Amino acid sequence: MRIALLAAVLAAFAPGARAEDHRVIGTETLATRMKGDPAGWDFTLIDARTRVEFSESHIPGAVLVPARSVATELPRLVKDRARLVVFYCNGPNCTKTVVAAKAATAAGYSNVLEYKEGLPGWGKSGRPTAGKRMPSFDAPTIAPAALQQALASSRPPFAMDIRDAQEFGAFHLDGAVSIPLDDIEARLKQVEPGRAIVIVDHAGHQAPIAARLLRQLGRSDVKRLDGGMLRWQADGLPLAR
Repeated sequence: MRIALLAAVLAAFAPGARAEDHRVIGTETLATRMKGDPAGWDFTLIDARTRVEFSESHIPGAVLVPARSVATELPRLVKDRARLVVFYCNGPNCTKTVVAAKAATAAGYSNVLEYKEGLPGWGKSGRPTAGKRMPSFDAPTIAPAALQQALASSRPPFAMDIRDAQEFGAFHLDGAVSIPLDDIEARLKQVEPGRAIVIVDHAGHQAPIAARLLRQLGRSDVKRLDGGMLRWQADGLPLAR
């Protein structure tokens, strides 16, 4: 089972890969099913993102099970494998829902849906979210080509890849260091004081949150890779594996 799950993860994160189609649910249908106390819902709504993201903002009533932990954590949370489980993350470009859905199916869950519109779609519908946002910090972006030049300079920035380790292992920037979003606070000491940091994520959704966290931890010389790894790939720039 572990080999199958690893293969699913690598397939989802590979350059140019298309996520396998799963049954989906839209915002209005999901909202209609979310009536009353979450304890009385006939399904479990699961946020497949990271602890840091969930703490900042999530759909009320959702529970956190990061995509990388579904195989071990979901059976503890949802013992009935026939119960409907709905996964969401950061919208259509976020791969965590498909990874989580595949892991749940591999673990024996037979009723799995993806809410592909995710948190951005929920917010656009005007519905409330729960959580506590960190103080605002608008870190500037850097274009992929400009970052490529900066990394080749005599004083390169620290390219912090905040994706999951599996995503990083599938493909990444040459010279980037894997520090998943939930590990930043514990591992920030790896970045020497005074060195500029460029945050690298999948599609640009996680980087603003990572920037706010870094600012809260005392680092302000921070930029975000514009468009994340999706734009880096689209621009035809080289990848390491």
